[in-house]
Amino acid sequence: MVAGAASLPIDGKYGNKPGCHYAKTEESSGEDDFLLLTPEDVRTAVAYCSFKSIDRKTGDTITATLSCADEGEAGDKDFIADIIRSGSDSYTVKFRDGSTWGPMTRCR
Repeated sequence: MVAGAASLPIDGKYGNKPGCHYAKTEESSGEDDFLLLTPEDVRTAVAYCSFKSIDRKTGDTITATLSCADEGEAGDKDFIADIIRSGSDSYTVKFRDGSTWGPMTRCR
């Protein structure tokens, strides 16, 4: 984990089927729709974002600043996103540019 990094206050790991497979085995299934959310980061098949700061929590929404790197690109970029809890076992990450990752359900 990066020094000064923040942890998302969630209880476990959340993802789609390929993301949860990775969470259990640390091996990629090779699928392009890979999504995984942990207290430390959120990742896809082509991007990795660590939580830089937790800015606020309002109801079922956590607003955070993420430091993201895209596969094949040098350097990290900061983004603000809302991590929205839906029900008891699902999260969606919504970036300020309108892009959305999720929903991701609790990995079992």
